[in-house]
Amino acid sequence: MGRKCLKCKYERVASDSVPDYECPKCGAIYAKVEAAMKKKAGNLHLSDGDKIKVREASTALEKKKDKIKKEKPEKENNKLTKCRTCGKEISKTAKTCPHCGEENPVSANLVSNESPGIFSIVVAIFFVLWIVGKFSGTDDDSSASESNSRVSDTECRESLQCWGERHNITAAIQCDSDVERLAKYSHKWTDGIFEPKFSHFRWKDEPNGVITFIGDKIQFQNGFGAWQNYIYECDYNPISNQALDVRARAGVL
Repeated sequence: MGRKCLKCKYERVASDSVPDYECPKCGAIYAKVEAAMKKKAGNLHLSDGDKIKVREASTALEKKKDKIKKEKPEKENNKLTKCRTCGKEISKTAKTCPHCGEENPVSANLVSNESPGIFSIVVAIFFVLWIVGKFSGTDDDSSASESNSRVSDTECRESLQCWGERHNITAAIQCDSDVERLAKYSHKWTDGIFEPKFSHFRWKDEPNGVITFIGDKIQFQNGFGAWQNYIYECDYNPISNQALDVRARAGVL
């Protein structure tokens, strides 16, 4: 199972060619989206120093993306070689020459070049993850969220605020596809990268820890092609990690 983007919910497949830190569908950087959602769900507050470091990490990743795009034509050329029989260009992995039909047309002593820049990309990704870990665990302004993270599940369930914030992101992941299926025609999400899909929550079954999460970041299209805002609710059980029921009605919160 490939990595799932928390912004557009696209799940990577083996054939995706974009870097593994970037969503092939919406272009979002996984680490940035996850950090933003974690910050929103946990009510974290970044210090000025951490904000600068996050911006620097994001800028470094964007520059790396631009560099990769410029190097792509060169990489594509590095995937080609010449047939040892007819001399025409073929893939280095070709078993048969498409021009002359020669079997095993690639020279046996050909050494494939390693793709440049991979190590740098990995380093950049780990740098971003380090920044995320730093501001989520050491910032004085995030003491309330840190306290919640240290509370056991049993203790956290006694507080709707603690229980709801702890499971806001997982609820969004489990509920979004069920909410989308409520649309008779097309749908589109309107939440931004720094916005959670659920802005409110309440108890559905307090003894069993079931919460109703509520949001209004989706639009459904009607039979005339017009888009309308909808409020959606999802009954989510954090214990079993299941969306029990979903419903929607026209309107905004």
